[in-house]
Amino acid sequence: LTRSKSVPSLTSQNVQTKIKMEKELAKVEGLMQGLSQEGARLSQAMSTIRRSSSSSQLTSALDTDGSKKKVGTYLQ
Repeated sequence: LTRSKSVPSLTSQNVQTKIKMEKELAKVEGLMQGLSQEGARLSQAMSTIRRSSSSSQLTSALDTDGSKKKVGTYLQ
């Protein structure tokens, strides 16, 4: 019984392809993790900006000595 010589090379090629795909997957997972961390950092920064904007408007409203000045929001 003789075996085809293409079978071992096909297996070797499959192993090489699998290794390459695993490396690419690890790279993509690393990128996704980095993007997730960056998203969390940006979300926290936006929250801080919103809080500081609201806080500064409250301070300016209190500094008007009770005058009925309309204070806008950051959305206006």
